[in-house]
Amino acid sequence: MPLTGWLRTATAALLLVVVDASSLEAHGLTRLHAPLASMLAANVPQPRLKLPEGSWWPPEPSRERPRVLAPLYISFVALQVMDADSTADAIRAGHGEANPFMTRAAHHTGTMVAVKAISTAGTIYAVEKLWRRNRVAAVVVMTAINAGYAAVVTNNYARARGR
Repeated sequence: MPLTGWLRTATAALLLVVVDASSLEAHGLTRLHAPLASMLAANVPQPRLKLPEGSWWPPEPSRERPRVLAPLYISFVALQVMDADSTADAIRAGHGEANPFMTRAAHHTGTMVAVKAISTAGTIYAVEKLWRRNRVAAVVVMTAINAGYAAVVTNNYARARGR
């Protein structure tokens, strides 16, 4: 069963909500989130080491998410939907699933969507934890994951079209 209709509409709606929220944040229109931000700030541990004024090392860890992560998350969600759709197309064209962990799920649309949703949420959760420790690593990891899925999707669509 192809991933069409309601799933593509739901994905597009989700992307619009996320893009709209990130554009509000980019324009500084986040006053609605001030109570939440103050609650989160209250739980941030204070550094133990006091550096002299004007010290440049070690750099103060940033408490803000790298701006590039939101678009990377959006593209990751879109790539997951495209992967599910391209896999279904390739299977209908007579090809098999190359990932041994997804072989059984690939033949059942509902199961594939559930597995994709859980793995997508888990990946985003892990990267959210990572950026608090290492911002560069979080961006590099999400970029690499997106590049890998872009290659998979390209391969799936090429196989489905007989190329």
